[in-house]
Amino acid sequence: MIRTGLLFGSFNPIHHGHLMIARYMLNGDHVDEVWLVVSPQNPFKNAADLAPAEHRLRLAQIATEGCHGISASDIELTLPTPSFTVRTLDALRQRHPDREFAIIMGADNAVRLAGWRDAERILHENRILVYPRPGTDLADLPEGNIEIVSAPLIEISSTMLRRWLAEGKSVENFVPNEVVGEILNFKL
Repeated sequence: MIRTGLLFGSFNPIHHGHLMIARYMLNGDHVDEVWLVVSPQNPFKNAADLAPAEHRLRLAQIATEGCHGISASDIELTLPTPSFTVRTLDALRQRHPDREFAIIMGADNAVRLAGWRDAERILHENRILVYPRPGTDLADLPEGNIEIVSAPLIEISSTMLRRWLAEGKSVENFVPNEVVGEILNFKL
């Protein structure tokens, strides 16, 4: 069975931190491949702050070109919004019975998992790979199939990058060069 890690996100925009976490999970032999699952509308985020989902998917596809074992997934763009992880997991299992899915998430999201739709089901039916995030106490994690992965702390946020772009500052070295070009082309 193929072990597929799912890194969910708005990827607004995708940056090197996302790719570094995905590569770490592959190199650490936690999974055989990583899919970056582009969420059209996270129920905890304001839709007005998001670039169009198709653009974010395209940027994720550009960023993962040539990244062996890492790819962008459009699964949530085919499902009803807002995007609920439990629905996505059900759809993925139905479409890909040859895969065992694991959720990859930062500790900052994992400590809020209890507030997600069907949280108990997510916590007990799935392997959840949790990487540390600044300011999050791992003692606050819920009970479930959680594996703490000692990935490096990466302090890059899409929010910070959007602010810099709005201020006309460079995001080079934080975002793949090809993605920077597309952001500027589409005025995202």
